[in-house]
Amino acid sequence: MAKAAPMNFSNPALRRNPIRTAVRVAWSMALKRRPPTRPLVVPFDEGRLRIYADMQTAFGRQMYRFGVLEPDLRLVRHLLRPGEVFVDGGAHVGLFSLVAAHAVGPEGTVYSFEPVSETFRQLAANALLNGLANVRMYCEALGAISGETDFTVMQGDRAPWSHMGSPSDGEVGVRLKVPVATLAERIPTEVWRKIALVKLDIEGAELDALRGGEPILDAAHPPILMEFVPGHFDGFGIKPHDVLAFLTDKAYRLLRPSDDPEVWISCSPEQAMHLDPERPNLLATVSLEAVSRRGVRVVNDG
Repeated sequence: MAKAAPMNFSNPALRRNPIRTAVRVAWSMALKRRPPTRPLVVPFDEGRLRIYADMQTAFGRQMYRFGVLEPDLRLVRHLLRPGEVFVDGGAHVGLFSLVAAHAVGPEGTVYSFEPVSETFRQLAANALLNGLANVRMYCEALGAISGETDFTVMQGDRAPWSHMGSPSDGEVGVRLKVPVATLAERIPTEVWRKIALVKLDIEGAELDALRGGEPILDAAHPPILMEFVPGHFDGFGIKPHDVLAFLTDKAYRLLRPSDDPEVWISCSPEQAMHLDPERPNLLATVSLEAVSRRGVRVVNDG
């Protein structure tokens, strides 16, 4: 989902405020060469929240230059209400967790999972920065069964692409062991029916996470927002169609993004195999009407 992208002059921030953005771009290049002793704080979510921007990473520099460019954060705000529950698998530094925590309020809860210890510390720091006490954070990966697994921590600007399993050919990463939990064992049964959205961005391990949360899906049928990149499943011996079949067998309908972040397009499994690589996310729901009632505009393909 939110990962560093190459700079281009069609960036909305450049169009809205070209001089300010150009100054930030120039200053960020200087800070890349001589990083500050601590991460800078930048506003995001239309000023409702703040987040640390690590100028030693491409992701941090992008946030500093342009702000947070993640259209699916609008979906989170549409689908969540005060007192509800949000699950964030692959929380990274907390973009989705922070927005969700603000949306569900003190009476709601966010369950965030991030297995990379350094990234987990950034997640915790961002929650603390915003005074969000309703985020429960776990330095764990999500899987089909609990235990321990190999994990590849990518270095430098590739850090957001860290993943379960060993490094692929040509990858430069550090291999280590991380704990694995299942959604069904981590999320208390008494809040299952309060889950308004499950978000998964775990670089190909989505099916294992879904299997580990199967009791929740069967009992509560929460909407699911997940990254879907067919090539990511190769390292797990999984066929992309198996992921889609797991959902459709449980009566989930599939939606893909449109050019308008307020609009999602109903699609078939075959159409889901050809998502825009710039925004390769799927929304799965058992009720198109339910997500429409929450302000998400749903249209049919074609």
